Amino acid sequence: MEKKGNEIQKRVRTDIQKRVQNDTEKKETNILSSVVKPRFEKVVAPLVDILETFEHIILLIDMPGSDENSIDITLDKNQLTVEAAMQPLFPQGYELQHAEYEFGDYRRKFIIQEGINRETIEADYKNGVLRIKLPKTEEVKPRTIPIRKE
Repeated sequence: MEKKGNEIQKRVRTDIQKRVQNDTEKKETNILSSVVKPRFEKVVAPLVDILETFEHIILLIDMPGSDENSIDITLDKNQLTVEAAMQPLFPQGYELQHAEYEFGDYRRKFIIQEGINRETIEADYKNGVLRIKLPKTEEVKPRTIPIRKE
């Protein structure tokens, strides 16, 4: 009787181990297939830092691997859209074997609040970082209000 119980436990344990192994293999296959399949079909939201001064709001958008000429910045009503094609970072003729860096075309949208001068927005791109400078309108800039003396 005890022997039969041990056999059942052993079978259950083996079955569980096989399931875990199969799940692990499936995950590894999924990871590898995501590396092997064209990764440039994806769209990636780039990381952004937002800075503010009295005069401007500045967006620093991380876009490594993109060329300045592939970046498209559009403003439609209150929506600012940034898009760019990402170029492969590895030399031509090589196949990607393992990747931890996420690839795809970049796309990020921002809602521009009132108080930004839409006519004087500026952008520049250097060392993989797109900098968009959003100047504040006069009515939004903080100012000191003097107290009148009577």
